[in-house]
Amino acid sequence: MIPLLFSYLSVASACTFIALGMHAYKQNPKAFLNRLFLTLSLSLATWAFPYSFVYSAPTKEIAWQWYKVSAIGWCTFMSIGSHFLLQLSGKQMAKGWKLYPILYGPPVFFLYKVFFGTLLVEDLIQGPFGWIEILSHNKTWPLIFLTYTGSLLFWSLYIVYKWGKTTEVKMERKQAMLLVKAGFITTCLGIISNLIAPLLNIRYLPALAPILLLIFAWGAYVAITKYKAMSLDPIITKDKILSLIGDMVILLDRKLRIIKCNPQFLVVFGFEQSEVILHDINEIFPEVTRYLTPENYQNGLVELELPSHNREMIPVKMSVVHIYDQFGELAGVVLLIQDIRALVNLRLEIERHKETQRNLQELQKELEQKVEERTSTLLEFNKKLIFEAQEKEKLYQELIKKEESFRMLLESFPDPVAILSSSGEIKYANQAFAQLLQTAEGSFSELLARIKDAYRSGAVAELQMGERQMELRSFSLLGEDVADVVVIRDVTELRKREIELRESQKKYAQILEEIREGYYETDLKGRFVFFNPSWLRTLKLSESELMGMS
Repeated sequence: MIPLLFSYLSVASACTFIALGMHAYKQNPKAFLNRLFLTLSLSLATWAFPYSFVYSAPTKEIAWQWYKVSAIGWCTFMSIGSHFLLQLSGKQMAKGWKLYPILYGPPVFFLYKVFFGTLLVEDLIQGPFGWIEILSHNKTWPLIFLTYTGSLLFWSLYIVYKWGKTTEVKMERKQAMLLVKAGFITTCLGIISNLIAPLLNIRYLPALAPILLLIFAWGAYVAITKYKAMSLDPIITKDKILSLIGDMVILLDRKLRIIKCNPQFLVVFGFEQSEVILHDINEIFPEVTRYLTPENYQNGLVELELPSHNREMIPVKMSVVHIYDQFGELAGVVLLIQDIRALVNLRLEIERHKETQRNLQELQKELEQKVEERTSTLLEFNKKLIFEAQEKEKLYQELIKKEESFRMLLESFPDPVAILSSSGEIKYANQAFAQLLQTAEGSFSELLARIKDAYRSGAVAELQMGERQMELRSFSLLGEDVADVVVIRDVTELRKREIELRESQKKYAQILEEIREGYYETDLKGRFVFFNPSWLRTLKLSESELMGMS
């Protein structure tokens, strides 16, 4: 009855480790640590399950067969367990291939000795509670096995213990201390049961190590469920991740290593999953590091540029979510990233349109100002011309009434004035006329001849005198059939202003032709008298159709 109970307990131990291994593996199938724990669990199950048949085997031959099968587990579990503990503590030595021969070379040799010789046990005898192991009389191999496995175990437990004492994360300290205690107690009891008791010829109980493994199973269960050992994310639930999956999502552990990312991130930034998973975020995106600590980040969206795999800078909006464990310590970080390249391009396009609009408005304002200035100048000049014409008209009327008054007025007149007879002889010239003849280039007779020629050409004539342009006006004196009055005026500045005005009007018309906005002018009756091509395109009419239309 007792051997059968031990068999059931050993089977329960094997099933427990298989369940624990599968649970840890499902947490993150791609994580090496989780796969290593699954391998350790299968190794312990391979020890416990076959040994359950050893306890209640009906014959020694059957007991020996199952004992050798169980050796696959008890010869390898210590190496796999040490590898797991080193990996869990984050030691760099666990990540290199140089450690593999030390860890996995001796177990292969031990298995060879079990199947083809004697390693620990040379015989099995029937006891009151099942088959009892009888150690070999040659203690060399048992001591080698005990020295190797014991050294490996206590070295690994010491490293985990040291890691638990030095880590700043409270949850990791809890994990380390629990695994050290459970592993130490299980190992000590197993050594006493399977090695020390046979060495002391205590042959009352069978080897209980496969059952005692339940102690380590309990410790591993608490570490996984309570302290979230080997869990990618002890706090973040699937619902929370799914609520963020619409954008790019990166999940970091407490050491700021990338442990998960969604396909959108890989597609946008052009990375392969192997290039980012378990890599420090600082290696991929150094720009992000400053926002990852709660002290340097305020809730909200951060705009920045992140480099893609081909080093193209991609503008993004990033939101950082800090996740805390039940001890109030940082458990991980979730990065929610939005690709805003389309938004940035839209902003630039809007800015370009605004800049173009501002330039057009400034150009229109400048054009209106110039037109206003030119119009004002032209109106002023017209006023002056009108005023001058009125003054001349008054003078003309006065000359008719009194010749003397006319002569006195001519003397004071600023423009050169002369009275010519019908034969072209000068009957009178004022001081301005005389001064003009004195200061002009060329001889007096030549200049006088030019004036007479201009006078004969018509009532109003142009006269070029060096660089100056003169306007010659002649008119008959009322009541005088034989005399004309010739007035010479320097219109050099006036002609320059007229040229400038025409150029301004031409430029104004050209601008109106080129601007995109429609422009038109109407008379007092509302009929179109002027319009640019843009206005024709807007109304979809021809120039002949629109001209004169109200």
